[in-house]
Amino acid sequence: NFVRKATKLESLMNFCMEMEDLPKAFLLAALCMEAVSSASLQLEQKTYGKITQNDSIQPWEDLLRKLRVCLIVSLRLAGDVNPTGGIEKMTVRSVSRPGIFSV
Repeated sequence: NFVRKATKLESLMNFCMEMEDLPKAFLLAALCMEAVSSASLQLEQKTYGKITQNDSIQPWEDLLRKLRVCLIVSLRLAGDVNPTGGIEKMTVRSVSRPGIFSV
């Protein structure tokens, strides 16, 4: 179980979800996904398929999709994601809250 968590780099994923600089968050997430992909491929071979590459990179693919949506929305809304009129920083975590919109 520890190997699975370490392979997925969960702390870096949380960091990317909180980053306000979306282009840098996207770049970091893409690099992390490549690292996880490489490491999990080796683990998949060593564990005879108990830890699969696809399962390991799926959370990163989801995060990259969310970041792409956030990048597009931030360009269209200029960062204003609060429907009550307040200005909030655009992060994956801030726009994933109920009542804002979901990605």
